[in-house]
Amino acid sequence: MYKFGHSLGNYALAELSIRVVRLISIVIIARSLSPELLGLAALTLSIYELVRMLTNAGIGQQIILANDDELAATCNTAYRLFWKWCLSIAAIQIGIGLYLYFGSELADTAIMLMLLSMVYAIMPAGLVQIFLTMRAGRLAYTARLSAVQNIADQLLTIILVLIWPSAWAIILPKLLTAPIWLYGARKSIYWRPVPDAGYRPQSEFMKFSLGILGSEILNTARQHVDKPIMGAVAGLPALGIYYFAYGAGLGITMSFIGAMSLVMFSQLGAIQNSEKRIKQFHQFTILSFCLFIPFSLAQAVFAPIYVPIIFGQKWAEAANVVSILALGAVPLLLAASASTWLRLNKQTGHEMLMMGLAGGCAIGGLYIGAATSLNFAAMGYVLGLSIILIPCSIFIIAQSRAQQKSLNYKEAAI
Repeated sequence: MYKFGHSLGNYALAELSIRVVRLISIVIIARSLSPELLGLAALTLSIYELVRMLTNAGIGQQIILANDDELAATCNTAYRLFWKWCLSIAAIQIGIGLYLYFGSELADTAIMLMLLSMVYAIMPAGLVQIFLTMRAGRLAYTARLSAVQNIADQLLTIILVLIWPSAWAIILPKLLTAPIWLYGARKSIYWRPVPDAGYRPQSEFMKFSLGILGSEILNTARQHVDKPIMGAVAGLPALGIYYFAYGAGLGITMSFIGAMSLVMFSQLGAIQNSEKRIKQFHQFTILSFCLFIPFSLAQAVFAPIYVPIIFGQKWAEAANVVSILALGAVPLLLAASASTWLRLNKQTGHEMLMMGLAGGCAIGGLYIGAATSLNFAAMGYVLGLSIILIPCSIFIIAQSRAQQKSLNYKEAAI
């Protein structure tokens, strides 16, 4: 429990540092860019994130879950797969950029996307080291590395926005800070391929990874498809307001929830005893709720007060949208715990189904509400998440408790 709290605390401090700098960045961006320019950047980043989520294919999780005797072979196979997969993703993004450049009027978006594809050529050289570092329980290091890269990203964004107020000022730092991550990843732990250790069958990776990849695709689609839909239904100015509200509302807690999921999976994945794993899973879930739910509720209640004060009066109309979207953290936090449990038990297909249903309902609710107003769009989004994720997650967590009781009964019988 202490180790989880310590690791989560490191990530929380890292995220807090990132958020403080990002808050300053959002304020400067909001005061320097028009909703139209912010909407253009939002569209580009949404497409980029939709493609980038393909990197979350479950390859690295195999390194965390591998037994000691198969670790070297697992790393060898993962290294090969990382290069093949990331270069394939780069080709996909370049293809999308070429299509937009020649087949639409979004030339700036196309060029930005093709430039950002270079990120995928940087990632593979450090991914095995990062997952080995997580396996070793050195989550404080990965938290610091994430903080350094993200803070550098935001500081560079601030500088560029002040001297060159354009969508490019938001896009370029994503590429320029990638070498910072690579340097930190390769310094985290020594690793080189060991050909004599052999390789694991790639089919073993695929069986585990397909469910995770499908879940990540659906989850990321839900997080980013809403922006193009909002732009198509309500226009670029409304998209700019929604993008701002999402980042200032749900986006803040989403980073903390992501950190919680990462820490929980890394900690529990190293536990081989089923009873101990279940017990700690329940403890981690309760602690996470005690930490995050009060913050989300406070964010929702006080948004009408702090949004116009911090971000400027021109964003006051977005305050209600910020409040509504902040409430979406409740079902997402439940789902994060449930998804962690499913991944630990290699039931990734169930996770994919849950996220697919939730994403469809959320985007459907957003689309219906966007025809009326931004407030109704946000309400439709949060309601769509809640009606699927809350009951499904409660059921999954209850199943884990039933499994614990079954193990206790078997021990008592023995």
